[in-house]
Amino acid sequence: MRLRPATVQHTVQDVKRFLDRSGHVASYSAVSEYLKGYLGKAPKTYNGQITPLRRFVRDFLGVGGSHRILQDGSGRCTEGVQ
Repeated sequence: MRLRPATVQHTVQDVKRFLDRSGHVASYSAVSEYLKGYLGKAPKTYNGQITPLRRFVRDFLGVGGSHRILQDGSGRCTEGVQ
């Protein structure tokens, strides 16, 4: 996939914002909590946060396809099938 330089820059900014707010934790609950802050915003703004997080999780962390990040009872992240 080819991304324009501006798209890459915005994706990096959005992912850094997420990681800063989540204490550098990438888990299902961290993403869910982060996105709660965007529920009162316009759908375009909310969706504009989902896209870079999806890229980060799928392309950078390598979790994709029919998988999602799950948080088990211990607070550790595990990869599970939906």
